Amino acid sequence: MKILFAALCFLSASAVADEILTDVPAEISSDTRYVFYLHGQIIENEGLRPTHPRWGLYDYPLILETLAEDGITVISERRPKGTDRVEYSRKIIGQVQHLLEAGVLPSHVTVMGFSAGGMITITASDIANDQDINFVTMAACSGWLNSASELTLNGTVLSVFETTDGPQSCGDLAARSPGPTSFDEIEINTGKEHGAFYLPRDEWVEPVLAWVRSR
Repeated sequence: MKILFAALCFLSASAVADEILTDVPAEISSDTRYVFYLHGQIIENEGLRPTHPRWGLYDYPLILETLAEDGITVISERRPKGTDRVEYSRKIIGQVQHLLEAGVLPSHVTVMGFSAGGMITITASDIANDQDINFVTMAACSGWLNSASELTLNGTVLSVFETTDGPQSCGDLAARSPGPTSFDEIEINTGKEHGAFYLPRDEWVEPVLAWVRSR
């Protein structure tokens, strides 16, 4: 059963709608794969299903539904407007640690973020000490990293970028990072610029989910 858009608006931290949660569940299954999805900045500012004048509809609820297929539990919430990147990264790693303490394998935990959410993902990777946690950053490597030269990657990392978008390869970030267990990168070419990630398009969803399941 798919989560309804209206239901997503009212989910509490402990509520379950199939496999989509807003926080770590009270009862944690050590056999489950958990994916934290961190949305783009526009969701902070404009709500759950905003429309950008150039890139169109960002269907956040539909992305969560799609990621939650095939037994993956998705943890995601709408961040408050003006959320601090570093503080929120620490929150995410705290939630990840809670899963690990409950017996979930690090390789079964993935932190995934798009755009501003990808910036948080990169920061969380820098903070994390466990080399087996998975991190997926999408459309996040751009000029902001020049003023964040202290950041490096840890864990098992996948970068995804759209060739017609502004943010591009995270290869330079990986090259300056002594810590990642592995670094893989996928480029897609939908012609949709940043909006390539506004919908759960097969071009990015299928390889990302295949990568998550392979861990």
